[in-house]
Amino acid sequence: MCPPFSEAISRFRHFIAVLGYSPEIIWLFREDVVERWPKTYFRIPTRNQSPLVELLYGVGVERGLGVNLDVFCFYQGRPCCYIWLPRTEEDASYRMLSGLKLSAPEQPDRRIASQVDSPLHWIFLKTLEYLRRETTWADDIPKRRTARHLRNRLG
Repeated sequence: MCPPFSEAISRFRHFIAVLGYSPEIIWLFREDVVERWPKTYFRIPTRNQSPLVELLYGVGVERGLGVNLDVFCFYQGRPCCYIWLPRTEEDASYRMLSGLKLSAPEQPDRRIASQVDSPLHWIFLKTLEYLRRETTWADDIPKRRTARHLRNRLG
């Protein structure tokens, strides 16, 4: 069973604080991340992402397959996080998901991200990512358009 969104976020902040990480969360969507092993690049979203995260959370609760709040990487000690929703019962089973699951890496030094401020550099990195299409861990992060599509569909 998943608690209300505000309680889930409160639990997540406490969970990562107990692990020794900052409870000051940066929410990411797939458009914000480029993984080029061994480096991870991201851009900080210009808007507050909490409404889209809350929307996805609500969809996950409604589906009843579970919700995973996860830390993807770290930037200046702050966890960059995302919400993951299973598409099927099999997806949920693979992640051992039933209800709310909170996740974070045990070794944050392996997931330190570099922020990209330059729009040209960002376009370059995204183009390289597109041309050299490989499945990466970042592909688990939902896209904004997925959240917007769900919001439009749900009214």
